Formats: sequence, C-alpha cells, structure tokens
Amino acid sequence: MTPWTIAGKILQPVFGTLDRFVPSAPPKPIQLPRRVTPMPPTPPLFIEAIIERLDARKEAWIKMPCSERADLLRECMTCMMKVEEELARVSTRAKGSYGVGIGEERMALLPIMLGLGEYVAALRAGGCPPPVGVRRRRDGQLVAQVLPAGPMGLLLPNFRGEVWIQPGKPPSQGAVYRRKAQEAKAAEAEATRGSAGPFWPLTAVLRNRRKKNKSNNGSSGNGGGDKADGSNGDDNGNSSSNRWHKHGGNIRINSISTNSNAGSMAEWRAADDEQEGGGGRRGGGVALVLGAGNQVPVVALDLLHKLVADDEVVIVKTNPVNDYIGPLLRKAFAPLVDAGFLEFVYGGRETGELLTRHPKITSIHLTGSVDTYNDIVWGDSSGAAAGAAGGGDGNTEDKRK
Repeated sequence: MTPWTIAGKILQPVFGTLDRFVPSAPPKPIQLPRRVTPMPPTPPLFIEAIIERLDARKEAWIKMPCSERADLLRECMTCMMKVEEELARVSTRAKGSYGVGIGEERMALLPIMLGLGEYVAALRAGGCPPPVGVRRRRDGQLVAQVLPAGPMGLLLPNFRGEVWIQPGKPPSQGAVYRRKAQEAKAAEAEATRGSAGPFWPLTAVLRNRRKKNKSNNGSSGNGGGDKADGSNGDDNGNSSSNRWHKHGGNIRINSISTNSNAGSMAEWRAADDEQEGGGGRRGGGVALVLGAGNQVPVVALDLLHKLVADDEVVIVKTNPVNDYIGPLLRKAFAPLVDAGFLEFVYGGRETGELLTRHPKITSIHLTGSVDTYNDIVWGDSSGAAAGAAGGGDGNTEDKRK
C-alpha cells in the first residue's frame, strides 16, 4: 500500500460527506445524435506514399533514445490539451448527450492523458518503471501490482490492478529497451576494444568469426525466444499470445493484448532472455492500427502501445463510423506525425484490404468484429473453421511467435 493509497482511504469518507452537500450542476439540454459525413477515402497512391515514408523512418524510431521519445510524448500532451474540447464537441454531436453536455466526452478523453503521462514516466525510467509492488503466491507464482500508481491512489484507493506472471517465469519488462541498451553498451565496448593495441585488425577478425559462429548456432531450434505454447511472456511477463499467419505476407495479429506498466525492481534481470539465447520480441516495422468503436481512447492508446511498447511506426485507419476523430487525433499527435512516425488514413473495406495485404505492413492491431479478424487472417470468414482445424487451403500457414 502506497502513501497515496493510504491518504485516499482516509479521504474517501470525507469526499463522500462533501458530495452530499455540494449542489449538482443543472442538467444540460438533451442533444440527439446527428449524422456525421464520413471522411473521403484516402487514395491508394497516397496510402502507398505514406507507407513508404513510414517504412523509411522505422529505423530512426528504433534508434531514438528514450529521453527524446519522452519529449515527443510530452509535446503530444500539450497538443491534446489544445484539441480536447473540440474533440469532445465533435464526439457529442455524433453520439448525442443526455443532460451532461460535452462533459461525458471530455472525461472520456482522460485515459489518453493518463496513458501519455505513464508512457513518459516509463520512458524516463528507460522502459522499466518500478512497480507498485510485487508479491509471491503460495505456489511460487509472482504477481506485480500496477494499479493504482502515484496520485491515482487518492481516487482509487480500494481498487487494485495486477499482472499475474506466467508460472515459473521470472519477472521482466521492457525487453525491447533492455536489449537495445545492452546492444549499445556492447557496441561501445567493442569499439573501445577494437581500437586498442597493435594487433587490433587480427583481433577484430577473430571476434567477427566467433560472432558469426554463435549466430549460426543460435539460428537453429525454435527461433530463440519462441515458446512451445506460443506465448511471449518476455516483455510484460504476461501470458498474451501472438499468432503469425501467412496470407499474402507474414502478418502478426494482436487481436488481444494485455498492456501494463508492471515495473522491475533492482533484482529483476533479463533471465528469460538469457535462457532463450537472447530471443524474445524485437521491435521495428510498420504497424497497422485498425480503429473501430465509438471510444476515442481505444484508438489513441492502441497507437501509443504499438509505438512505445512494440517499437514500431504506425499507420492508423479509422472506421467510417468514427473517422470524424481522425483529423483531431492527428492534431493531438502532431509531434509524432511531423517526425514521420505516425499517420492516419481513411476509407472502408477496400482501404482495409489494401493495408492488411500490403507487404510492408508487419503487424496489425485490431479493434473490430470476429468477421473482420477472419477476413484478415483467413481471407474470408468461411475459411476460419478449416484453418482452426488445421486444414487450411494451401495458402495459409499458422505460425506462432
């Protein structure tokens, strides 16, 4: 229990008492939903240019230090504050309001600001922020508490969010960032050793030969960090699984993702990475975020997850039902857009098919129906049953990562 949580438990009865005496605001006029004209579809040539531009910037994103990423997200927080009222008004116009004006939609945007703030804090900590607490169950399984963190304990003192780490797994997080830090440190040490001594050309050749032999030996087997059960519990210590399917190219579908800021303590090590020969998830690539539904934070937090947690640049396609949020989200995330790490496109099924089958799209984060999932993975919904049964059609290969 943190000091914030303790203070929250003390203050909650006080807040409850004050709530009885503070008068409620008078209700606003009821606003019925209005039809919103969908955004015109983005032309295919424009989409191709956008993907090419993102693909050209993916290496720059991978190499960007955590501090610079945090600065970009801080700028996004400032931009979000400038558009939040307009975004709430547009959303209220599309969905209606029943006595609360734009207040409900403004409150709904709060998770975006909280998410940006948490990502900034995580990046300031090198991708490994400290957890609220870690405990061990009787069977030895580790559990990391991640909610409430910081001042949120004042508002949510009686809530608790936990990440239950896979049984037998060591606690770990931020594998992408740990790996990059280790590689940078190794490269610096290599450069220092390589430039020293009169025989440095010979020693450099021998080191490269040893490195090549090690790489060849490590390429056999199950691919390093891949698990037999298809789970990838190296980044957040959770049990989410990613399936790879071959359908016009390799596509990773993140249909279910468990995002958490479970942190590491001093004794948390990359033991899982060492056991797997340095395997696990590696960042890089162009991610497609398919945003549907009527909740703005879903799209915003999905694109942030792909950028920060998965280390990928992002193209977002909003659904025609909610594409009115696209231009305003683009303004909110203008620092990322201007830097070439993020872009938004619009359109219906044709645009979606172009994007999901594009050879330079390396992963897909989906918010949508099961039919959409089956169309992306199997080509059509009728092929899902055959694929799930292991039959396939000769063009579909089920892989796990």
